[in-house]
Amino acid sequence: MITEIETALFPLTRLYGGNMLFTGGVPELLKTYQKFTRNLTERMTTSLVIVNVPTDSPAFPEPLRGTTLAKLRVAFTGDTAEGEKLLRPLRALNPAQDNVAEMPYTDIAKIYADPAGPIRTRERAGALRALDDATLRRLLRAAGPDADRPPMVVEIRHLGGALARAPKHPNAVGPRDAAFNLFVADVAPDPGQDATLEAGQQQVFDLLGPSLTGHTQPNFLTDHDKTATRVRRAYRPRDYERLTTLKRRYDRHNLFRVNHNIPPAA
Repeated sequence: MITEIETALFPLTRLYGGNMLFTGGVPELLKTYQKFTRNLTERMTTSLVIVNVPTDSPAFPEPLRGTTLAKLRVAFTGDTAEGEKLLRPLRALNPAQDNVAEMPYTDIAKIYADPAGPIRTRERAGALRALDDATLRRLLRAAGPDADRPPMVVEIRHLGGALARAPKHPNAVGPRDAAFNLFVADVAPDPGQDATLEAGQQQVFDLLGPSLTGHTQPNFLTDHDKTATRVRRAYRPRDYERLTTLKRRYDRHNLFRVNHNIPPAA
């Protein structure tokens, strides 16, 4: 049972953030994003989302249905002028929408603009070693305009920075060697379509296989990761063993098990 948590806060009141929407040119955008993320300052974090819009989706205007879109999401803690300079190569691709601007930190959730209510989805996550040329080709085959049955959403989220460094205090963040997080998702209102959607997601992971680290961040474990083997891959071996020891000490009978379970050490 958790009885106390100490949290360190950061004095951040504003940021330069938002998103850009691209309605075409996904291959060129990916290539530009590859160069953009090389040696990028740690004060900026971004993700690139490829959206294959279903032909019958009421959530999108008619002209966009059946097309492949891309959205760049940005959060930068530096000043606005520097942020605008960093984003010039991406703005040169003429996004259809661009709302990246200075904002109060309290508006940070607007960058992702996730739905406020529950939506049934099928999801899966992994981690990419790098965004090299081979990975770009695999990503386009898996999720680009010419992909065969791609998931609705394929996101690559830039990692690195402090996450890649050894922590000051022991924790269970997981493997830190990935350059990008990979996340795929489909809206799944009809459970009868789950097998079809999951097959499309598996195809993405099969195509990207050589680029994957084989691990998943703990906060991105999904329904696909219920087995003990897959849960274990979210942690470094020594961290996992430490967690099982703690579980034995505080929850010997594994009462808290309706989760991505870490069983008590034997």
